[in-house]
Amino acid sequence: MGDEKQNQLSKVYNKIIEEKYGNEYLPNPLETFQMFKKRKQLASEHGDAEFTERVFEGILLFIALDGENEHTTSLMGKFFSLNSNPAFQDGSIESMTKAMGEQNIFGLIEEDYVRLLGIADFVYKNKDFDSAVRMYQALIFFFPGTLEPWLKWGNLTYENDFDYKKTLDIYQRCLELFDHPAVHASMGICHVKGKEFDLAEACFTKALELCEKFDDNELKEMSASMLNDLKQIKK
Repeated sequence: MGDEKQNQLSKVYNKIIEEKYGNEYLPNPLETFQMFKKRKQLASEHGDAEFTERVFEGILLFIALDGENEHTTSLMGKFFSLNSNPAFQDGSIESMTKAMGEQNIFGLIEEDYVRLLGIADFVYKNKDFDSAVRMYQALIFFFPGTLEPWLKWGNLTYENDFDYKKTLDIYQRCLELFDHPAVHASMGICHVKGKEFDLAEACFTKALELCEKFDDNELKEMSASMLNDLKQIKK
């Protein structure tokens, strides 16, 4: 993280401290950034440093918008608690998710997930796309067994960056964790965008197959419709 970016975040952090909490819930900014550097260094050595940085920024955004909730203010401490946990020093979100599975190591509850997801969706609807991405990534970090934030991150990228290859990379990472029809169908849409019709057909075929297992009739109809359209295109 460059000095300018760190100064920017430090100002945001200081504002949160001054306007809402004093030092009651959070460590002071200097201590926070020292701990963040340690967390990012571990991620740089073992995994995904950029993702770690964005999770940190997402936490700041959640605290700025939902700081009255003590579970939200606790996110920072939970984020840094991994610094001293050798089992989770690999900063790669994929390896952490595979290691944690459905374990609730952060002590968060379903109500927290629904509330924070709602806040991220609100930010997205208000067209603050950069902030929404960071918030969805923070949700992926704190709720590793959930698929929806991955899909929303991908959808947001597809709709606003207009970069189907970048979006495919997100879905490919997601697919390593969740073999779900929604992921295959989303990848199929990206391949259609890139006029990669054979790959799109394979994705929708797999989605259709998995829909039986997940009992998703709406996605089943969509995948079948897309396969029919692809057959017409390829004639």
